Amino acid sequence: MSFFLENKNPKTSEKKFSSGFTGKLGEFVVIIYYKLMFYKIIGHRIRNFCGEIDIIAKRFNTIVFIEVKSRKNLNMDYQIISQNQIKRITRAADIFLNRNHTLYSNHDVRFDLAIVSNLFFPKIVKNAWTNDSKF
Repeated sequence: MSFFLENKNPKTSEKKFSSGFTGKLGEFVVIIYYKLMFYKIIGHRIRNFCGEIDIIAKRFNTIVFIEVKSRKNLNMDYQIISQNQIKRITRAADIFLNRNHTLYSNHDVRFDLAIVSNLFFPKIVKNAWTNDSKF
């Protein structure tokens, strides 16, 4: 049975499929980028009850939690990530670190925002926010 036959509005389903595919492709581009920068990818699409972390990478003594946003263009005139998303990702990262305390207790933590447009090199915003940010 076709995916589109089960839905009442095929155009909506097609858009969701397309945006989901674009998001996964954007994450793949970011993973390749971080690997080329000698990071070890230790997690991809890590979920817990607080939310999902797109990519978790490690290099030397730093754990990096990476949020990936795929956009049609790199227009930075609008807010790419909301305060609620930042809170959710930060909480999910805290849970990950608590569950893996013995492995990463002596590591620094960083939150990066990767913006992918037209599948070119991603724009990386290092330290896009901190774990102790006040909301």
